[in-house]
Amino acid sequence: MISTNGVGLTTTSADASYTTVGLPVISNVHYVVAQGTMAWTTDQAADSRVDWGPTTDYGNVSTLATLVTNHNLFLVGLAP
Repeated sequence: MISTNGVGLTTTSADASYTTVGLPVISNVHYVVAQGTMAWTTDQAADSRVDWGPTTDYGNVSTLATLVTNHNLFLVGLAP
């Protein structure tokens, strides 16, 4: 059997019993002004994405597809 949750995480079980991994829990979110980076941690490996911009429409996206628990994205072009 294969189980897939709403964010595309899958698990496989040969004996028909399985548990699909839940969403990662995000914590320790902070912006490092001197480096221009957004950083946070998750309780399980996940990719990284920050939608950001000067208004609620954002307009900019920074991503990293590598699965990590310590996330750190450089926000290119962010002005103080």
